Amino acid sequence: MKGTLVGPLVIYLFGDHNPRVAALLQERSFRHLVHDLFTTEEPDLPSQPPPVWEDATRLELLASDGERYRAGRRLVLIPATAERGLADLLRPALARYVDVTAAVGAELRAGYGQTAAAERFTWSQVGHSMLAGLFLDLATGREISRSGISCQTAGDTVLWVFQGVSAENSFGVTAVPAGPPHRALFAELWHHRARRTEPRMSRSSLVAVLLRIARGERAAGSPEELLYLKHLKLVRTVGGSLQLQVPAFGAADAERLLVPLTEGARQLVAEAIVPALDILEDRHGWWRERIRHQAYRHAAVRLVLEYGIDHAISAGVCDPFLQAARLPVEWGRWLWEEPEGARTVIPS
Repeated sequence: MKGTLVGPLVIYLFGDHNPRVAALLQERSFRHLVHDLFTTEEPDLPSQPPPVWEDATRLELLASDGERYRAGRRLVLIPATAERGLADLLRPALARYVDVTAAVGAELRAGYGQTAAAERFTWSQVGHSMLAGLFLDLATGREISRSGISCQTAGDTVLWVFQGVSAENSFGVTAVPAGPPHRALFAELWHHRARRTEPRMSRSSLVAVLLRIARGERAAGSPEELLYLKHLKLVRTVGGSLQLQVPAFGAADAERLLVPLTEGARQLVAEAIVPALDILEDRHGWWRERIRHQAYRHAAVRLVLEYGIDHAISAGVCDPFLQAARLPVEWGRWLWEEPEGARTVIPS
């Protein structure tokens, strides 16, 4: 999932990455159509529908009766009045969010010290990947889905459009799973103020190449694959051997970390996220009418996660995100391979 600032609007593309939907976000005429939906639920259809209109309706982002248009099935609108003041309303649940995150963070830091990655990368280099990426995003997201609190429909793409978000640390993880038979992924953490100069990796076949390099295999990939991974600054040649430039967690190290990750995620969901949703249903009129609908429920969960990281940073539980003009190569990127078993943080 990736957040996009569009003027005063904040738009998240959630679910399967649909390149046609992503392309629409770059079109000014589509953004104007969406913006007008916050003025009235059904604006008049333009006398000359813009070129994006056909794609927007076919993708079920917009719908029309021929005279007016409205949000389609895949477009979820959250007005500023529905977000304003929520962090204060949710303060009791967010306090517990911080407590759980602090405890899990301490366990992860201790566990990380016993991994092979710790021999090359310090906690300050990987802390955001571990706490924000692995725990608060991947593990918690997996638990939210497992518990049935909020589920994504396979093969679907939804746009959440917030008229404004007061949270200061919008973040998330882009994960590229390895193909069978591997149980692994390559992940990149993003933050709305942290800009990476290198392109993002998006090819599953390259995750298998990274796994072979991490294991020290000499025939890791084709010359073209290795050249591309070097272009992404994920790999370099050191003393005649290929070396990863990001932390790699093999199955043995992942097994050690999966216990605090999965147990912590269950605790966070049960003791902070579910109570936060209950507060919205009991005490906020706009959300009360919508919280039981899957699309709105998941958008509410997203807000809780963003308020939560704000509070964790304020409490000193998580370091502030980097705002450097050029991010370190290793920051927010890691290779993850899991052993067979019930515990996993790999998105389903």
